[in-house]
Formats: sequence, C-alpha cells, structure tokens
Amino acid sequence: MIAVGDFNLTPWSAYYKDMSQAFSGKLVDVTKHFPILFTWRLFALPFLQAHIDHLLVSTGVIIDNLQSVTIPGSDHKGFLFDIKK
Repeated sequence: MIAVGDFNLTPWSAYYKDMSQAFSGKLVDVTKHFPILFTWRLFALPFLQAHIDHLLVSTGVIIDNLQSVTIPGSDHKGFLFDIKK
C-alpha cells in the first residue's frame, strides 16, 4: 500500500506523532528520513517553507530515488520516486 499527499503536518508537529502512532506497524513514512524535503512554501513569504507532504508505504516496500518536483500551478511540490521489489 502507498499513501502519498498533503497531510499538512511537519515531522516536528505534535499531531505528526499522533499520525505516526496510528499507522505504526502498518505504514512507514519514507519522507521522515528527508527532514528538509520541503514541498510547500507560503507564496507571500517565499523564504518560509515546510515539509507537510508525506509518502507512506507498507512495510517491505522499498522506495528509491525520492525527490520533490515542481507542479505547475500548484502551491505544493510533488514526489517522484521508484518502487523496488
């Protein structure tokens, strides 16, 4: 299983801990290993960026070459990655 998207939670948020515990043993947040993988910025203040989008995968799924990519017209970046067996 793969869940990817805008969770509006930084890894430093108190609510992130709640989300992690809810998925514990079922899904692993791959993006947690990339704490400065900024995927959102406040347009009015472009120097403010955050890591609020996450890639959660079932245990045993291996993600390789994770990178963020610009999506024209979006205020978020997307994820590009490879899935290994």
